[in-house]
Amino acid sequence: AAGYFVSARGPAEPTREVAEEKKTPTPPREVHVAPFPHEPRRATTPDQKKVDPVPPVPPVEPKKGGPRPVAAKVIVNPKVEPNRHFDQPDDIVQVLDVHSADRVVLTGRVRELRLSQVHGRGSVDASGLIAEEITITADLNSEATVTLYAPNGKVSLRGFIGGNTKLTITAPNGEVRLENSGRFTGGSTVTITAKRFEALGPLSGGTKVNLQLTEGGSLKFVRAEEGATVTYRKTGANEPPLVVDRGQLLGGARVQEGK
Repeated sequence: AAGYFVSARGPAEPTREVAEEKKTPTPPREVHVAPFPHEPRRATTPDQKKVDPVPPVPPVEPKKGGPRPVAAKVIVNPKVEPNRHFDQPDDIVQVLDVHSADRVVLTGRVRELRLSQVHGRGSVDASGLIAEEITITADLNSEATVTLYAPNGKVSLRGFIGGNTKLTITAPNGEVRLENSGRFTGGSTVTITAKRFEALGPLSGGTKVNLQLTEGGSLKFVRAEEGATVTYRKTGANEPPLVVDRGQLLGGARVQEGK
């Protein structure tokens, strides 16, 4: 009889095919590498915005015609430092009283020069100091010698100029003014170069006033007396005539045009 073959192995399990999901590989991130020795360039994202470079700021130049710097006041003591040079054009220089043995020499450039009393044989030589303004607040007397320089500037004389004093003011195209409180007297000699000279105080006591007036110049005084002499002239022969406003002439005072 036919026999059966029995396998020692159990029944064969059906074959299963496990379907594996197909995974899409993630592509590597692209990195841009700059040549050595530069650092790698960072990858930009859509959220990042392009920033324009900031333009350079031009330097700010100071405004012309603006306020001047605050002036510093400098005191000159003839006993301590009689010779001074100034290189700050906005300084205000105050010279203390000058006595017989004092010799003051000033040079440079300043905004204003202020002189007080000069007497005896004391002297102030400021012919090398360019000043925008000059003020003499007290008297010059007893053979004092003072020389001043203020081109295009203003000079104010508030005291008595007397006692054989020699005062020389060179202020081409500038103004010189003898205030009401001032006086030329006592045989003093005053030599002035300016565009305008005005004397509100009297010219008296044999004083000699020599004026050289620049183009378009003028002379005006209130009173000349006691033998005072005023001589004026133009700086150039071809310049127009000067304007002369003569005040009172008393006691032998004279006003004359020089050659």
